[in-house]
Amino acid sequence: MRSLILLLLAACGPVVASTTHTNEGALCLAEDGTLNLDFGVCLSSSCDSVTSQSCTVITDASGVQVESVLVIASELGDCTADCGIVTMTCGDAPLEVTEVTYGGETVPLEPCGS
Repeated sequence: MRSLILLLLAACGPVVASTTHTNEGALCLAEDGTLNLDFGVCLSSSCDSVTSQSCTVITDASGVQVESVLVIASELGDCTADCGIVTMTCGDAPLEVTEVTYGGETVPLEPCGS
């Protein structure tokens, strides 16, 4: 019976797991004034795919807040060991911003590439 269940699952396609990363990764300030985000994940080109990603810059009276979400679908099984990095541009930073609130913590903004 167990073999039959596994066979039926295999016939339906690959088994996929979904992982959500919220407010994770490292922010940096680009020369053009945009905030860039490196989500800090390593994806296998044979098994992983980004199903959604977002990064939002919110400016209000309390300062600048950044919120991000990355959702990855991963096929289970043997995967290649290559490492695809997920990055994106979040939006423009207000002039002279030196720190933002990200993931509930205040973090300094470093120039990208430093």
